[in-house]
Amino acid sequence: MLYSINWLKEYVDIEISPEELSERLTMAGLEVEECRKAEPSVKGVVTAEILKIEKHPNADRLTLCKVRSTGGEYSIVCGARNMKEGDKVALALPGARLPSGIAINKAKIRGIISEGMMCSEEELGLAQKSKGIMILPPDTPVGLDVAELLGLDDYVIDVAITPNRGDCLSIIGLAREIGAVTGSPFREISISVKEEAKDVGDYITVDLREPALCRRYTARVVEGIKVSDSPVWLKRRLELCGIRPINNVVDATNYVMLEMGQPLHAFDLEKLKGRTLVIRRAEKGETIKTIDGKERTLDEEMLLIADSEGPQAVAGVMGGEHSEVTEKTTTIVLESAWFEPSSVRKTSKKLSLSTDSSYRFERGVDIEAVGKALDRVAALVAELTGGKVAKGSIDIYPEKFTPCTISLKPERVERSLGIEVKKEEITEILKALSMRVEEKEGCLEVTPPSFRQDIKCEADLIEEVARLKGYDAIPLAMPVSTIKTRRPSPSFATRRKIASILTGQGFTEVINYSFISRQCFELCGDKDRPGVFIMNPLTEEQVVM
Repeated sequence: MLYSINWLKEYVDIEISPEELSERLTMAGLEVEECRKAEPSVKGVVTAEILKIEKHPNADRLTLCKVRSTGGEYSIVCGARNMKEGDKVALALPGARLPSGIAINKAKIRGIISEGMMCSEEELGLAQKSKGIMILPPDTPVGLDVAELLGLDDYVIDVAITPNRGDCLSIIGLAREIGAVTGSPFREISISVKEEAKDVGDYITVDLREPALCRRYTARVVEGIKVSDSPVWLKRRLELCGIRPINNVVDATNYVMLEMGQPLHAFDLEKLKGRTLVIRRAEKGETIKTIDGKERTLDEEMLLIADSEGPQAVAGVMGGEHSEVTEKTTTIVLESAWFEPSSVRKTSKKLSLSTDSSYRFERGVDIEAVGKALDRVAALVAELTGGKVAKGSIDIYPEKFTPCTISLKPERVERSLGIEVKKEEITEILKALSMRVEEKEGCLEVTPPSFRQDIKCEADLIEEVARLKGYDAIPLAMPVSTIKTRRPSPSFATRRKIASILTGQGFTEVINYSFISRQCFELCGDKDRPGVFIMNPLTEEQVVM
């Protein structure tokens, strides 16, 4: 997964270089495959306000703009037509450098001096193409450094997350690890939802029929939304993490997924028949047209989200085209849920459909953070779209999460690692990993957090201590063992002698697989001794053992 260093810094202080951070994460078991600067440097570009726009006296297709920044007022000749007086823009002053390597200087354009350039998203390296100059939000202060405002001077690290560490498939997850590795405190996210519309029950009902496959399902409603493009900062963050921006609603769900690791989905409420969501198994042969435009046939082992008439989403994998959010959407239902990892994995494989959502659900998401992620995305959608959040949320959670407590003997840590690790240091390391630690009768009673589903036994805790202590702190030692000789058995000696005689007569000795094809087994198999048929053979030639 791709991570923005600037985004990570919102949750943990990073005082070391990106290169050193990459090295320390790799030594802690999170392999950083690449560390790169996000964009070529942008210097000398500041925010400014357009005070006046006039026609260029010597060119019909050019305009002459009077622009204000903290350094004063500037005359800018511009060929774009998408701006108006009062707009906030990115102004490249003389001496500025753009990602393309262009250096900005005063220039005479058709007889008029231009004291800089108002930049487009393309010129700032934010888009491949743009139709005009970039218009910043109206509340943007003038005089700000655009590179800092838009996070242009950023680094991106690509971390190979192992299947057991699904908790790290998010900005917050990796920030926790960075805090544990570097000793910097992790800052929790603060979420506040302003509920202004009617009660959520007046909009939608939810029927959970498969609690074994969906252990928690939550939903919120936001009405009065206006679907449009996302702001530049949001698009920028999504693109840095490898996600293509679509619109402000879909981008908000993807943003929170990247931030918190919880996949989310938005339904157009007006398109849900009966204004209900039913979490059930699919019927054999049932079909759904997913948002990628493809018709998919389901079976009874697949979990889906349906309305009163039919499927609306393949649970944990992809939404349906029928209830997709479009520019005409005004009211949405936001979904946040916990789906059984094995069920999502099987469905994804059967449909040959792997998505960012299924990738996370397959590895297990934090069931305790499902509601928190829903609140976060509801607040963000309301902010981006001007919508109003309904009062309350639907939260069906039949079987609450019960944390497990694992006993850890400090002496066993030393014996396993071969180095001295004091009890106090073990406690400090485990607490840095958000675990609750209590000492009881010489043992440490450790309770892992809900997002660490990979911690199940004492050996897992010892591995965590080794990771943060540093594998390089464990001394290299060759294994010591006693090699004993023994005389071969009579039968072994006889076999060796027979093999020697036969090879001397021109025969060739071969060692075959224990697996054979079904045809070979039927030809030479013993009816009284049936073979063992392999459920997942590598080839048709290795079906029977």
